[in-house]
Amino acid sequence: MVRSKLGIALIATLLFASCAFNQPTSRRTVPIEPLLRNSDPRLVALGAWEVLCRQDDTFIPLLQSMVEQWDPAQKHR
Repeated sequence: MVRSKLGIALIATLLFASCAFNQPTSRRTVPIEPLLRNSDPRLVALGAWEVLCRQDDTFIPLLQSMVEQWDPAQKHR
């Protein structure tokens, strides 16, 4: 249990650090909501990544509802 919490904390720290260092100054902003509402899991993951990198809390309720509705049986469709 402690080991998994440590792993999760380490992953979260690395994600936040990579966002902080991977911000080019002339980067175009991508609309997040269409990515999160997309049927392609890769685009949804990109949207979640953008939320993390921008530190935008406005999409947290949408992400939470997506997690609550996620069906693990459908992960290979």
